[in-house]
Amino acid sequence: MTDNDGFDFAVFAKKNKCESRRLKNSLIQQSERKENEYDGEARLETRLPTPAVLQEVLSAENVLFVLRCGCLTCKLTTRTPKEQDKQLAKEIAQSTTYQILFASLSLMGGTFAVRQLDIKATNYTIEETVDRIQSSPALRASLFGHILPYWRAAKCPHPIKGTMARPEEFSCVSEQTPRREYKCFGEQFAAQLRSAAWFVRVPSFRIDNMLRIFDECQNMPFIKQKTLNREKSGGGRRYFRFELHPSYCDEMLNVSLTGLGTWQQEV
Repeated sequence: MTDNDGFDFAVFAKKNKCESRRLKNSLIQQSERKENEYDGEARLETRLPTPAVLQEVLSAENVLFVLRCGCLTCKLTTRTPKEQDKQLAKEIAQSTTYQILFASLSLMGGTFAVRQLDIKATNYTIEETVDRIQSSPALRASLFGHILPYWRAAKCPHPIKGTMARPEEFSCVSEQTPRREYKCFGEQFAAQLRSAAWFVRVPSFRIDNMLRIFDECQNMPFIKQKTLNREKSGGGRRYFRFELHPSYCDEMLNVSLTGLGTWQQEV
């Protein structure tokens, strides 16, 4: 299961009918429509997952169902007693940080990784999860070793020196490599997790922080957005009118507050 650049975890999850797909679909379908003028049926950008939606979709019962998935990917990872899975599901359902991580893993087909990540020991954010995977060859081997037969190792871009007897270079997942490091899988998992996380990364606004600059892609809580029929000359900026969703709006801000936003067009 590959795309042009490597292994696609979402495609692999779909092929193996992983139960994470059900949670992914529920999350998207139950998220509120932004009702923007450019909305289309198939666009993820048209949906906004509110805290209430996350709480409902990522209930302990739904999370447990995914944890007990028996698909090819999940059944080959570390299995734990059902009672332990129940406790883990309960902790995920009760923590916003866990919810965001588990939702992001579901969106990119990576829920099989949740046990090895041992999120009960540390309250992992998305970036902490990525850092841990990229810094630990042993964790990568545990997570991705069983997937290797389903990917062409020749596509791996990481040269590794062989032994003294065979000093030529091999890929980091080659059978001839003294110790497989699975760097390619770690990088692709990290990239796909970051790419999926934007959907549940929704900023809140208060009366004292209306001007914001973000380093990462966000799912902005702008609803009923309409482009204004004017353009600032020479600046390449477009203007639009919107409302802030009440779930991500400070109580001191009026729910029907009208904003004026700009964005820079690519040329």
